[in-house]
Amino acid sequence: MTEPKHVPDLPQWCNSWTVLKGNRIVMETWSRWTAQKSLEMGFEVIPTSEWLAVST
Repeated sequence: MTEPKHVPDLPQWCNSWTVLKGNRIVMETWSRWTAQKSLEMGFEVIPTSEWLAVST
């Protein structure tokens, strides 16, 4: 059995995440579970508010 990769904890204050692959948005999610799973699958996950701040 493979050791699970350590995934950084998602910030508690956040309630919306943007999932990225490279620089392309894969999806937005309001589910912490979905965001966590996306991280484990190797996607980049950032709070949507931060994404909006850097993308404008």
